[in-house]
Order: sequence, then C-alpha cells, then structure tokens
Amino acid sequence: MSGLLKIIPVYDNLEDAIKNVKGNKNAAINEMNLEFSSKSRNESFARVVAAAFVSQLDPTLEELADVKTAVSEAVTNAIIHGYENRDGWLNEL
Repeated sequence: MSGLLKIIPVYDNLEDAIKNVKGNKNAAINEMNLEFSSKSRNESFARVVAAAFVSQLDPTLEELADVKTAVSEAVTNAIIHGYENRDGWLNEL
C-alpha cells in the first residue's frame, strides 16, 4: 500500500506553493487549456473553472477569491474590449 501513498506538501499560502513548483524541477506541474465563446455569460464559467483548478494548491479563501476576481476581470475585459461583444473564442487565460 505504501507504493500508492503520495505525500502532498501543504503551504502557508499560494505564493509559497507557486515558488516551490517553479523552483523544483521534479515537481509535477499541472496544466489546463480552456476555450469558450466570447459570451458574457461565460465569465462565471471561467471563474469557477479557474477556482477549481487553483484549488489543487490549497489556497486560502482570500487567495481563491482574488483568483476568481482576476479571472472575472480578465474575461470581461477581453469580451468587452477585445471582441467588442462580437462572437469569438477566448482560449488563453
């Protein structure tokens, strides 16, 4: 059974977790690609997906709220200013 046990370090904050992953060449880096249409209703979808993905790093509630706010602002700005409410696809966050 010990072969199945994986110890996952717990960090005091999200910044420490990110520094550890970036500074550790043996750390498993998880990646995600997300693509969705440039409809304003997808802003909440992007926010929830990003929050779920970041949750792997065990962020505080405040850090998670900050990530969700940043994603909301980025997606909203891309839709309003980049696509000017026209149809298109957002694929890089």
